[in-house]
Amino acid sequence: MKKSLLFCLVALLSTVLLSQENILFLKSRNISISSEIESIKGNNINYCFMIFSGIPTDKVKEKIQEIGIDFLEYIPNRAYVVSIPQNINITNLSNFGVIALSVIKPHYKIDPKLQNDLPSWALNNNRLSVKVLLYKGADISRVQQYFNTSNYQIDAINLISNSMTITIDPDELSILSALNEVSYIEPIDPPSE
Repeated sequence: MKKSLLFCLVALLSTVLLSQENILFLKSRNISISSEIESIKGNNINYCFMIFSGIPTDKVKEKIQEIGIDFLEYIPNRAYVVSIPQNINITNLSNFGVIALSVIKPHYKIDPKLQNDLPSWALNNNRLSVKVLLYKGADISRVQQYFNTSNYQIDAINLISNSMTITIDPDELSILSALNEVSYIEPIDPPSE
C-alpha cells in the first residue's frame, strides 16, 4: 500500500513538474515558450524574450548587461524583452537563472484588433492605417528609409515614443510585423464621438 501511494505521489509530482510552461502575457495574446535557450543569429541586434526561473535581482541583471544584453521591457511572468547583439556568447545565461531565450515571432507583434476583421475606422480606400511601435534604441531613421523604399505612406513620426503612423496595403501587415525593429503594430485610434 505504501509503495503504491509513494508511486502515485512521485508520478503526480513528475507530471506537474514536466507540465510547467513558460506562459507570457503579451498585449496580442498569451503565449507558451519552451524552456530552451535558442541560438541567436541573423541581425546585428536581435530582440528576444528572456525568461528566468524567478525575478532576477538587479545584480544579476547588471551582470547580464555587462555581457552586452539590454533589458527593454518586463513581460509577466518572469520575462523580459531584451536586445542581444549578434556576436554575444549566450551559452552561460543559465548560470544567471535564465531558463528560456526565444526570438520574438512576427505574429506576436500584431494587435488583436488587426488579427481577424480589420477595424473600419482604420481602413480608407482599401488601405490600412496603423501605429508602428519600435523597440527602444531601434534606429527610426533606418526604419523610415525602409518604409519609404517599400512605398508605405508615412503619416506621422513620433521620436519621443519611437513610433510611426503609416498607411499600408492590409496584405502587407505580416511583412511589416517581420521587421526586426518593430515591437508592436496596432490600428490607429478610432475617431472620437
